Amino acid sequence: MRVEDQCLANRTYDVAALNYPSFAVQLPAGGGTATHPRTATNVGRPGTYRAAANVTVAAGRHGPGPAAAITVKVEPAEMRFSQAGEKQSYSVSFTSGAMTAGTVGFGRLVWTSDMYVVSSPIIIIKTRKSRREKLI
Repeated sequence: MRVEDQCLANRTYDVAALNYPSFAVQLPAGGGTATHPRTATNVGRPGTYRAAANVTVAAGRHGPGPAAAITVKVEPAEMRFSQAGEKQSYSVSFTSGAMTAGTVGFGRLVWTSDMYVVSSPIIIIKTRKSRREKLI
């Protein structure tokens, strides 16, 4: 039997907090940090997963120049699952200095164990204002 999820009418929801496997990140052009919480569910055998992430800043018309960098930090950087169905939470923080509004970055977060590789795409855009998208 399927259970329907319902959003509360009197509450707003932060897009960064949606538990999607992908990351769509807005960072202010002036620099800053955005943190996205996630919960992972083990669907395989018990194991230890280690995180590795990278983001490449796109060059071109909105390109920020050679010194541009976006740092990705995963906490915890390692998760140990002892059984199928087990859930664990982690957060991913994205940090950058000042870059031109419209600059984009692409990358991925990869969790690797002895048997499996799980990958999540990342897109980052530098915006003129510091704003977080909300769902109503």
